[in-house]
Amino acid sequence: DLDGIVIDVNEQAVRTYGFAREELIGQPIKTIVPPERHSQADELLALCRSGEQVRDVEGVRITRAGKRVPVLLSLSLLKDDKGAATAVATFAKDIGPLRAAEEENRQLTRVFRDAADPILLEDLDGVVFDLNTAAERLYGWAREELVGKPIKTIVPESRHSQADEILARCKAGEEVRNVEGLRMTREGTELPVLITLSLLRNEAGQPTGVASFVKEITAQKQAEAELRTLAQQLEVRVEERTEE
Repeated sequence: DLDGIVIDVNEQAVRTYGFAREELIGQPIKTIVPPERHSQADELLALCRSGEQVRDVEGVRITRAGKRVPVLLSLSLLKDDKGAATAVATFAKDIGPLRAAEEENRQLTRVFRDAADPILLEDLDGVVFDLNTAAERLYGWAREELVGKPIKTIVPESRHSQADEILARCKAGEEVRNVEGLRMTREGTELPVLITLSLLRNEAGQPTGVASFVKEITAQKQAEAELRTLAQQLEVRVEERTEE
């Protein structure tokens, strides 16, 4: 009613809040509002009674078991045949799943940003739409500078055909793992890397982009070169001793 006393509830409200209809009728609306939100409940009721529109206001409701439910609140003023206000209808939309999904996305974003290996996200045309901090450090480009640019911006021209090939393979559903390639820093330094591509899909299973993971193998390549040099030196020594 206009004083915030519950005069009726529907079945969905009974299921959501865990109170039987008889338990809520006659009780203040604040029965299902956490104490720290009581002032908001008063404010929204006053706004509605004054004739203002109250739609999709974020709030919190509380169940009989004490569970907090994030909701979007809309209030509608009820009037009699003469236009006099008689009561208020409160509609609450449970946005718990939405908030959970948002939190999951935030956690995934933190994992992506803080990953030790450089990761770039590109669309199906090979245009970068995100990259993590490790990628910024490796390539020397700020995130804002690379987003919107082709992945080939960090691929030496001699490897552009390889970039096209592995992108096409990934889009076709093939596994692309630990392919040796080259990447290029903002200053033009070429870096030997192992490239792994992963196809990104939406909830309907449709491809939406590609995650490109690279592992720099400069140290490995240097070690391999040193081993080759050492092997060649040993071969020369062996030949010299054989000749002696």
